[in-house]
Amino acid sequence: MLLFLLTNVNENPSGNSYFNIPIPIVAALIGAISALFVQGFVWLIKTRHEKKEKSRELLSEIFSDSYLLSKYYKELVMHKVHKHYWFKASQLSPEGKYQNIYYNNHLLSNKDAFAVDSKISQTFAHYTKVVRKYLLLNGKNKKVDSLLNAYQNYEPRKPSEFDEIAYPKLSEFEIQEEKALNQEYSQYGEFLSVINKLLEEMI
Repeated sequence: MLLFLLTNVNENPSGNSYFNIPIPIVAALIGAISALFVQGFVWLIKTRHEKKEKSRELLSEIFSDSYLLSKYYKELVMHKVHKHYWFKASQLSPEGKYQNIYYNNHLLSNKDAFAVDSKISQTFAHYTKVVRKYLLLNGKNKKVDSLLNAYQNYEPRKPSEFDEIAYPKLSEFEIQEEKALNQEYSQYGEFLSVINKLLEEMI
């Protein structure tokens, strides 16, 4: 449009501008609008770059929390299984001198299980907080919301209490039980893996 104005000003045979706009002003307007266009383009590129950088920072936190949660769940399984193992061992030990040691190990495993469970709660709270920030930056994702709900509602089975397991078989059963329960708890990691992949695809 401004080029049209400039053309009309130059080509008017009467020497009078239809719009009464001096050529220097028209040229200045063209220059100003061009500068604004360039500035706007640079701002847009910069904003997109900063958005990607921030998204990558948040993803890094998300992946870090996911790793910690997977690690903590393995520790939790170990302590939960050991808790029942040591309790049963304290009941069945043929040598009375070990009963107190086994029972103290049971109490220690119970304490450790509570400590790890607290770490899981704190880490998952931070994980969801960062995920929400990420979604605010990149847009909503119903699949992510659904998977977060599924994660929170998932309940793996409780560990065996070693009922009807003879004393000589306790160690063997403990290994089998820990392996089986880890399989149950691995579902948490599956949820996180899918969520993280969906988030990564949003950049």
